[in-house]
Amino acid sequence: TLYFMDNQMAFSLDSRGHRKSHGNLERVEKFSRGLVGRLRVLDEAMLRDVLAPDTGPFDKLLTGPEITALLARRDVFLGYVDELIARHGEAKVLAFP
Repeated sequence: TLYFMDNQMAFSLDSRGHRKSHGNLERVEKFSRGLVGRLRVLDEAMLRDVLAPDTGPFDKLLTGPEITALLARRDVFLGYVDELIARHGEAKVLAFP
């Protein structure tokens, strides 16, 4: 038996994200170039495709509003990264492969 547990930070309906997550995010100023690139191209259709196969006994893993909120939080993250890039330059913010 597989049990899922959401700690209310990963898949909440909050489109801005938990304040604790923001505090942790703002302590970081260097990010994986690959992660940022993949998040930039992630869209709702891609996310739904990834979540669709083998949902087990569940109709779906995330509801429409949960997916919308997740993508909004992705946009908050990318906005933060873009602000850092504007301030410090891409070479100082994006690292790693």
